[in-house]
Amino acid sequence: MQGASNDILWTKLIWKNCIPQAKTLVLWKFIMQNKLPTDDVLQSRGCNIVSRCDLCGCFIEHADHLILQCSFASKIWDWLEIKL
Repeated sequence: MQGASNDILWTKLIWKNCIPQAKTLVLWKFIMQNKLPTDDVLQSRGCNIVSRCDLCGCFIEHADHLILQCSFASKIWDWLEIKL
């Protein structure tokens, strides 16, 4: 059950009143259906590429890393939380 509470906390960063729900819902579906063209998805579709996060240059690029774990993305989320 602990994983579920973590999911709820980070979703609060996405669902903001000032962002139109239609925009957030499209992005949410895109991510949840694994349609974001990250390196891991492209590799699973047969593309032979070396994976590295373009934002931080440190880790394999996948959706969870880009949205939640990347140090660069974390700074953006922190900035957005202050601004919104």
